[in-house]
Amino acid sequence: MATMIQKLHLAAPYNIFYNTIPCVPQQDNTIFFTDLLCPSLGKLKTSLQITFKVDIEWLMNQYDQKHLRSKPLTILYGEENPELEKYVADNLPNVKSHCVAVRDLHGSHRSKLAIFVYDDDSVRVVVSSANLYQDHWEHFNHCFWVSPVCRMSECARDSPTGFKSDLILFLKQYKLPVLGTWIDYVKRADFHDVRVFLVTSLPGCHPTERPWSLLQQMAILLDNYCDVPDQKDWPVVIQASCLGSYGENDRNWLESTLLVNLQSTAPFQIIYPSVANVEGGIFPKESVTGLRYLKAIHDKQKWLERYLWQWKADKLGRSGVISNCKTLCRISPCSTKVGWFLLTTANAARGGWGQRKYDGIYVRNHEIGVLFIPRFFDEDYFQVDDDSFQVFPIMFDLPLTKYEECDEPWTMENEQQPTQKCSYKLDFHELP
Repeated sequence: MATMIQKLHLAAPYNIFYNTIPCVPQQDNTIFFTDLLCPSLGKLKTSLQITFKVDIEWLMNQYDQKHLRSKPLTILYGEENPELEKYVADNLPNVKSHCVAVRDLHGSHRSKLAIFVYDDDSVRVVVSSANLYQDHWEHFNHCFWVSPVCRMSECARDSPTGFKSDLILFLKQYKLPVLGTWIDYVKRADFHDVRVFLVTSLPGCHPTERPWSLLQQMAILLDNYCDVPDQKDWPVVIQASCLGSYGENDRNWLESTLLVNLQSTAPFQIIYPSVANVEGGIFPKESVTGLRYLKAIHDKQKWLERYLWQWKADKLGRSGVISNCKTLCRISPCSTKVGWFLLTTANAARGGWGQRKYDGIYVRNHEIGVLFIPRFFDEDYFQVDDDSFQVFPIMFDLPLTKYEECDEPWTMENEQQPTQKCSYKLDFHELP
């Protein structure tokens, strides 16, 4: 069996991985959580886990399998969990934990990030779509980006994409003393080999000159670095695990706000599981816990159905497992090229992307993602057809499969969703 460092070499230069699901065929870029702790990556000194939901016993069992249970660990999480705090206090003197629930804005802490520090003070960063509990790792499809090792250096350069500077800003915005040590580790590491952009959202109402929403950051990055004219008409493909209230037609938030900031004049395409996808899947019972779309909302926006496409990943043998990945990308009409690719924790919604309000951008959620732009990989575009020497790893099948007339998106009844009071009627019910 290949070590994680061998898998990382095989996955270069994109370093994208999928979670290993027991009943699904494995590829070179599928990993267990324990692979992230593999000694081939370095001798672990300490680690930071930032997430929404965490099963502390499951997480510690993962560390235990690699004999790392006693190593210092810092956990930031978004779902209030008194049992976790008690378990840490009673059993884990080496663990520091802190809840960062977004109470005042009725939002969610959805960012999923890990930082691993090794004995030589080198650093490795992982951006993920998965929460830290067993179901997410074994019953849903997820994606991960794993950075190259960033060694401690007197030069301590930033990457050409500014990843290091943006990571430091992201950690500082928590305003938590417990993260001071982690900021120092990042400052002392050389990030020159990192080729992706870090994009984040921070809860609050932000002035337009301060880019703390995905809307603002994506607009800036695409305006400065995506200059291929013919890509303007390539469709934007949105992969989502939850849909919401977009308005009376596609000219409301989706087209007038989201697509404008993504510089797209072409129709968008949304990959979201149909009822048939869920009921015919390997884990139908678990799948419905990871999807959020209210039937009452869909009944008011039937227009959305013409933009919906099936969840399908036959090529990788993963169609029977519902995806909880959130990705956006621009794909050529011939389905062989990708203009840019975003792996993120944010669904296509106001909560994480932001909503224009008065003279600023209103954001409810913490979100994080990594953006791949071809020029930083010395390419004009990413190739995704099978005949290419270097194929960009997209999980879903291309070309996409349209909903048939008899298909409907999977929805939930209103009474299944906990009610949530909010003074701003900007977003919909989401599951981080």
